[in-house]
Amino acid sequence: GALHVIAVDPVQFKREVAEQVGATHSFSNMADATAFAQSVTNGQGADAAIVTTGVLKTEHVSEAFASIRKAGTVVVTGIGNAETAKVEVPAFELTLFQKRIQGALFGASSPSRDIPWMVEMYRGGRLKLEFYPSMQLGGKAPDLFDQAKDGVADIVWTVLGYTPGRFPKSEVFELPFMMNNAEATSRAY
Repeated sequence: GALHVIAVDPVQFKREVAEQVGATHSFSNMADATAFAQSVTNGQGADAAIVTTGVLKTEHVSEAFASIRKAGTVVVTGIGNAETAKVEVPAFELTLFQKRIQGALFGASSPSRDIPWMVEMYRGGRLKLEFYPSMQLGGKAPDLFDQAKDGVADIVWTVLGYTPGRFPKSEVFELPFMMNNAEATSRAY
């Protein structure tokens, strides 16, 4: 295993959880994490950097690329805006230091094999998951989207109708199916 597992997240709670589940160090920004990685590797940098942001931005890959050593690898799991999120790295460094950038969707897993395995790990106490049902993280239903966007929660579920005016394009599609009783709703679908 790795001697140093470094987590980077601007949200303090997520850094604390990262250390509970295996990170040996955590930082609020990439500059501090890169400096630490270089300090414990005689200036070389990390063997690998895994970029797992929900919404990928160009600087995420660039910062990760700057943090890895010669022949290191950056693994990118996030997907950003197709028009604005680009991979921009120094070509000189890419070639001279033989660095790699690798995309990964779901960690190249096989859902039919890996989901049952993860369920068994969870049941056996080897995989830690936390569920916060019914607004336990605070706020009201319209705040759920912002909780995910701001990093308070990783995944949220809400009905768009609970956020009046927030997503006007989707509200247009909800209107034709507004029913006033269960029987009429069942027939609409």
